Amino acid sequence: MATAQASCGDSTIIPYVTGNINISLGCFGCRKSTDIKPEEMLVGIPMAKIPEIVKALEKMGAGPIPKSRTK
Repeated sequence: MATAQASCGDSTIIPYVTGNINISLGCFGCRKSTDIKPEEMLVGIPMAKIPEIVKALEKMGAGPIPKSRTK
């Protein structure tokens, strides 16, 4: 997680340059000029990691998530 909380850099430039996922709470300007809710944050995911993340989400969607929501 970046310390500057500059949404544009934290969620686009840092992941692009480093190849690492990065999160940001969002800077004041970003929050003021967009519809980001107080309980939301931003995540930057490098394209190279997307297949791995999709695979993990599909696995979670087929198992733990639906099972935890059944009554």
